[in-house]
Amino acid sequence: MKDYEVIPDGPISAISIVKSPANRLPLVCSGDLVTGCILEPFEKILRVTKPRGFHNVFLTEESIRQLIGDLSQSSIEFNAEHSKELKGIKLVESYITTDKKLPPDNLDVKLGSWLVTLKIEDVETLERIKKGLLKGLSLEAEFIYKEDINEVNDLYKILKNINKYAKSERIA
Repeated sequence: MKDYEVIPDGPISAISIVKSPANRLPLVCSGDLVTGCILEPFEKILRVTKPRGFHNVFLTEESIRQLIGDLSQSSIEFNAEHSKELKGIKLVESYITTDKKLPPDNLDVKLGSWLVTLKIEDVETLERIKKGLLKGLSLEAEFIYKEDINEVNDLYKILKNINKYAKSERIA
């Protein structure tokens, strides 16, 4: 199965709390605070699209940093299973793991992973998390396959050279 690097193409739409997260990483609860991993660098995520069929996508640490660069509490929405909007959830912390900023002990992630801590004020949502009905986090955002960008850049270079050649032929 082929792997493709993807890069962000716009802002984050939402963070979804889901039963089956693509990264298979669990949520860690401490009272009404829930910490989870949204993305790990180079972690393969299975996708299927018409042009590519079954394949994996991944993001680099640089792309993850780019994605969360302008994230703010006011701009982020939360939902369950990518559909039902959730109220009573606040973003408490958003960080990239480093040697100095590690994840909670029972969350095994790579350095460079993006973690968030959420305050869950909605009792029903918190109970669903504690009962294991909602197990992880998923991201709603637009991405572009880096390979597609490279193809567009290559085409642009070819067209530029054709244009340059055509101009030089007119002069001669």
